[in-house]
Amino acid sequence: MNPEHFKIRIEGHRVLIAVAGDDALARIQVSMQEVGGRPVGPSAWLCDESVSVQRLSEAVGELGENEVIYLAGAGAERIEFGLLVAPRTEGGIIITL
Repeated sequence: MNPEHFKIRIEGHRVLIAVAGDDALARIQVSMQEVGGRPVGPSAWLCDESVSVQRLSEAVGELGENEVIYLAGAGAERIEFGLLVAPRTEGGIIITL
C-alpha cells in the first residue's frame, strides 16, 4: 500500500508525536501534562508554542533503540508538517483540539 500524505496546520501550537514503546509513552504522557501539553491522539500531544524545545526535550527524556519523536515547530504564523498514513485508514484520521 502506498501511504497518503496529509498536511496539518495548527496556529500557535507545537505538536509532538512519539513512536515509542508503551513504557516510554506512559512516561512521556505524564511529563507532557506537566509542561502543559494535552493529548490529541494515542501518542500525540499539543502544547503552546511558548513551551521551549528544551523543555519538551526534558519532558521526553531518554529514548530507546528505534524510538523517535516528531516535533512540528512553530513558524512565523503557523506550523505545518506532513503525516503519512495508510490509504483508506479505517475510521479516518481524528485530530482533536
